[in-house]
Amino acid sequence: MHEEQEDFARIVSECLKTSTEMVGCAQDFLKDIKHEEGREGISLFEVKNRDLLTYMSEVVYLMGKMSFAESIENCSALERCVFLRTVLERIRPVELKLKPYVEKAMSFSTSTSNSKQVLRPRPHLMKVTDEEGDEEPEENDEQTNNESSTIKKYVAPKLVALRYDEDEDVAKERVMERARRRALQSSLISELRAQYSEAPEEVQEEKGSRKMRQKDMERQRYEEDYMIRLQMSKKERHEHKLQRRQNVLNELLDFGDYMAMDEGKRTKKGTSHKKRRTSAMGGPKSKKGRSGGSRSLTTKGVGKRGKKYAKKRS
Repeated sequence: MHEEQEDFARIVSECLKTSTEMVGCAQDFLKDIKHEEGREGISLFEVKNRDLLTYMSEVVYLMGKMSFAESIENCSALERCVFLRTVLERIRPVELKLKPYVEKAMSFSTSTSNSKQVLRPRPHLMKVTDEEGDEEPEENDEQTNNESSTIKKYVAPKLVALRYDEDEDVAKERVMERARRRALQSSLISELRAQYSEAPEEVQEEKGSRKMRQKDMERQRYEEDYMIRLQMSKKERHEHKLQRRQNVLNELLDFGDYMAMDEGKRTKKGTSHKKRRTSAMGGPKSKKGRSGGSRSLTTKGVGKRGKKYAKKRS
């Protein structure tokens, strides 16, 4: 019983102390509200402060009734406390959303105040004598010299030509290896491999023929879908004719690269030679002279057969 009395006395003293502090804070806050009627700020915080002040006063009133052993069962202050507590809880999430904006505004206000203090003119420091004016350029020159000494110009790296140390034998071996690889990939070797090998045959087409084939397939598909025969233009017929002729020439002139092993030189497939108009004998016609002599035959630019035929005719 004695211990319970001591605990009760301690709790009552703590309640009295906290209640007096709370009442003092509430009175100070009430004075500020009364004197500062035209305050500018966020209205949400104003509502929160007023409701919090009312809630604290209601709680103090209920604690006073309970200290005198009075019942608070049907007290109207209890309902007001519940209402104010609900309002304060609903305000909390809105306050959390406004917190970053408030912090930004506070930081901006503090930064502007600091900048105003920094940019404030100081006339007593603007009095400069002649001696100080002479000393300042020397200090500035020293600072510029120090800065120029620390800052260096960009120097581009020099590119030095290096000697090619590879031997000629290595270069010849590389050339022979390339020729051997080309010979293995030649048309003759590929035909022999396809003839005696059991692997499936691979059909490859050139880029131009593949494009032409794709165009023909699209044309055929369109004709089959719409039951319409499309007429080919003169240009398209000419392209088809040239493509067929080129394919025939490639088949006739494709001897492969199997001679590269013996020659050791790179051969080019499908080289195009310019055709020259020659006479029936194989040489270009020469103009008649004034004396009415016969036309002379020249064998320049003519092959072996043309030269031989020209000798027989002469």
